[in-house]
Amino acid sequence: MILKDLLSHPDFDRYDTSSLIRVSAAGAATPAGLAELMSEKLGNPSRSTGYGMTETMAVTSTMSGVIYDLSPKSAGVVSPIIDIRFVDGEGRELPPGSRARSSCAAWCARPGTGKSPRPTRSSSRRTAGCARATWA
Repeated sequence: MILKDLLSHPDFDRYDTSSLIRVSAAGAATPAGLAELMSEKLGNPSRSTGYGMTETMAVTSTMSGVIYDLSPKSAGVVSPIIDIRFVDGEGRELPPGSRARSSCAAWCARPGTGKSPRPTRSSSRRTAGCARATWA
């Protein structure tokens, strides 16, 4: 992740970062130890993260501030307009902690997957004004 690489760079401490008031990480899972590294290198700026897929749903969940500090490895709080499930390759819902694909539905969703720039019947469908997209 770029943020972790930046904070770990040997020249990082040569620069004045005291004006930083917010640091956000998104686009990938937050790496282990990033919250601690941010505290070590930056003090206590407001921190946030988000989960989603630009091609289909943009922001599915997000968190910041105290919520981030309590659980920095979490993907955050799911948006109230998003229906998210974790499913196997056949679309069957799986219990928490299982290796799964995320399957999201929302009125703002664009059908499609991260593996293919074009929607496919197996990867997305539109029902009742909502698109459901599934990706690994």
